[in-house]
Amino acid sequence: MMYSFNATLEIIVGNPFVCIPSEVLDKIFQQANKSKGPIPVRGTINSKPFQQTLVKYSGDWRLYINMVMLENSPKRIGEEIEVEVE
Repeated sequence: MMYSFNATLEIIVGNPFVCIPSEVLDKIFQQANKSKGPIPVRGTINSKPFQQTLVKYSGDWRLYINMVMLENSPKRIGEEIEVEVE
């Protein structure tokens, strides 16, 4: 099942990312049957399909956004994007 949310593109250590809302994260944990270690996900960013891995870094679960997923992502920090993930 796809879960939708809007998120502001942020950056940490030179890598663009979005944080996953806790209610969506809980559903992803249930779907994946785990809440530790990297979790493979798929979905869309601004309607463009992607496959990526959710990772926990500095205490927060993050979806890192590369330039294949979102063109010029390092230059788009602060932009709000539409995310669907499962």
